[in-house]
This record gives sequence, structure tokens and C-alpha cells, in this order.
Amino acid sequence: MDIRFTVDLQGVEKHLNEIERRQVPYATALTLTRLAQLGQKAVRATLPEIFHLRNDWTIRNIRITPAKRGDIRAGSAVRTATENRKTGAPDYMPQQEYGNIKMAHGGRRHICIPSDYLRELTHNGPIRAAMRPHALLQATEDAYAGRGRAGRRQSSPQTPTGWICWIPKGSQTVILGRRCNDRTEQTHVLYILVDEAVVHARLGMEGTVAEEVSQSVDEVWADAWKEIYLKGLKI
Repeated sequence: MDIRFTVDLQGVEKHLNEIERRQVPYATALTLTRLAQLGQKAVRATLPEIFHLRNDWTIRNIRITPAKRGDIRAGSAVRTATENRKTGAPDYMPQQEYGNIKMAHGGRRHICIPSDYLRELTHNGPIRAAMRPHALLQATEDAYAGRGRAGRRQSSPQTPTGWICWIPKGSQTVILGRRCNDRTEQTHVLYILVDEAVVHARLGMEGTVAEEVSQSVDEVWADAWKEIYLKGLKI
């Protein structure tokens, strides 16, 4: 997702001399890039207020596209790069910005929603690989064997105290969990597996970038010219 912006230079050059006009592309590119950096910083600062972040992955992947002196009309951008390059999962931030229906991808059947119990188990931190749905399902034989009588649990006879997967009667929801011990039917739910989930817009990245750019553009433009004069105008 790109939040792209440019600077309107209409009427600016008439106030410059010939030598200064030659520096306009550089001053513009410098201004656009620094505005993108300010927008990036502002967006990153808002993320912990919006999301419960368990690592710095999302923050690190709020990036910028710097402006190019040779193509200043293209502008610069604050962008997200939260796609998973290993699994092929798409960038998830556009859904947080605009809202959408989240669906399974890459041939998968369900979206896995972690339970409160799992969050307690992981101390609200990152879920390690061995506790992720794919690993648990591999440890559970006949995970999708069917509902059974009256929607009873379908579990592996080889792992009576291990991971189980079942579908409640009359439901399309799949539940992945584990038994407390081998003498009780009580089960801890780790994931709820659903076909789709509603994602509500809550990021507000466009507004954050727009506000930062509008507040800073005059100062950043002036600073760019100060830097050019300090370095010496190139004739």
C-alpha cells in the first residue's frame, strides 16, 4: 500500500533566478523524501496505540519510496511492506486501513484466530513455530475426518493427551485445541478456524501522513534550500 504525494511548484519558479531554477529538481526531491521520512516516523509512532504488537515486524515494514531528482512528478511515498515472502501471504495493512473481508489464501481452507488461552500460554508474545496451526494439525491425525456422531471430537488415538481438532454439531467452525489430560474430556481451545473474518478499518495511515506533510512542507522546503546554499549553488 502506497500513500503517495507530490509538491505543487506552480508559481514558485518565477520568484527564483536562473541559477536557483536549476536547483529546483534537487530541492523538490530532497523535500519530498524528507516529508516521506516524517510521514513514516509519524505512522510508526501511531502503531503501538492501534495494535498490540508482539514484535517489531510491522513497524520495520512501514517504509518509504524516496523521490528521484530526474522524475520529481512521481513524488515520494510512505508505503507498507508487510507481505510474507515465504508463505505468499499478502500485505495485511491495506485491510487495516480500509477494512475488508479477510479470507484464507494459498490454497488454505481456514483463517486461524488465536484464543485467549493461547495468548496466556505465550505470555502475549510471538507464537513459536511448534504452536502454530500447521504444526499442530500435522501432529493431529484425521484432523478433518468429519463430525462423527453428534459432532464429537475427532482425535488421534496415538496422541490422547495431544492436539485434537473437531467441528461442533451444526457448525462450520473448526476448533483446534488440546486436552488437559488423558482422564478428562475438558479441552483447551488454541485456535478457532473460520472461513472468513471481517477486518474493520482502524489504521488511519492516509490521514496521519497527510497531516504530517501539510504541517511540515513549508519548513522542510525552506531547510532544503538552506542546505543547497550552504553547499554552494552549482552553476
